[in-house]
Amino acid sequence: MSARNTRTTRTTTSTNVEEHKPAPREADRPEYVDDRGLSTRTPISRVTWQVMRQKGEGPAFYRVGRRCVYRWDEVANWLESRRVA
Repeated sequence: MSARNTRTTRTTTSTNVEEHKPAPREADRPEYVDDRGLSTRTPISRVTWQVMRQKGEGPAFYRVGRRCVYRWDEVANWLESRRVA
């Protein structure tokens, strides 16, 4: 027998169309920011974002591990809803 290690590889063909979808474009992906990012993009301080979050006020957020992040489009909509004439 030969000393070379030969492996048999099996190729499979998939008929699942969803596997061949192109990756979403960067513009199609939602942008997530934390309270530091919000404080640099809005006139509201980081502490104010934290207090609003603790009181259950402010835009919806996502808890990812110990971090809290916001979708920027939801924050922009929330800010726009507080616009005064």
